[in-house]
Amino acid sequence: MSDRAERLKAELASLSLEDLEGIREYLDSLVEDEEPTQEQWDEYLLELVDQRMADLAAGRTQLIPGEEVMERLRKKYG
Repeated sequence: MSDRAERLKAELASLSLEDLEGIREYLDSLVEDEEPTQEQWDEYLLELVDQRMADLAAGRTQLIPGEEVMERLRKKYG
């Protein structure tokens, strides 16, 4: 994988699932005839989880307590 692709992968790892879904929709629109297979998406998601776990272990990110997450969701979505 190129350095540029590695940097992009690291950036993607920091995005929310909502943002990732938007990116997926955009990419799908570019290659309508060649939609990724479920296996390709599974592989991508596993790589994303590995990257996020590495970020957590290295102290580059922090976990948010579940209660705080739920409170944010209640405030945002009622």
